Amino acid sequence: MGKEKNPKILCFQTKITHYADFDIYDLLKTAPTFFKTYKYDFFEKAHAEKPDGVGFTVESEWNASREVNDYVKFEIGIKYWVRDMTKVVYDNGVSTYRGRVIIFLSASLIKNYAGSFGPQRSQEFMRQIYERFVRRPELIGYEDKLADECVDFVTAIRDQLK
Repeated sequence: MGKEKNPKILCFQTKITHYADFDIYDLLKTAPTFFKTYKYDFFEKAHAEKPDGVGFTVESEWNASREVNDYVKFEIGIKYWVRDMTKVVYDNGVSTYRGRVIIFLSASLIKNYAGSFGPQRSQEFMRQIYERFVRRPELIGYEDKLADECVDFVTAIRDQLK
């Protein structure tokens, strides 16, 4: 058997790096905007801003989940790391920020999240049979759907970083 042995499948993982000018406030607002658009339950797990030798360091971590149906749930984790952030003011009076931005994004598909099949060995075997022969095309479609949503999020982030 293949993917049906794992109750959690990693569907998408990427790292975005950017070293140039950006608007930190718009960048950090992309996560809640995306999660509201796609109807995820989300929260900011951690947020820290501290000065370092060159400028400021900003770290923010977001977690989101959405129940697709009674068997499948999507989970997305995002980590923003901004290093050496300094404020820049141009001759025409426009102010922005400059620094190194690193964003980690990972998305997973959680199967049997409600515990429809129990932890016993026989029920685990039945779950694997169920996923392999009954729900296989549906689960593959959900993997693709989650990956497509993550690509949309990456596109939104890249639009903010231009």
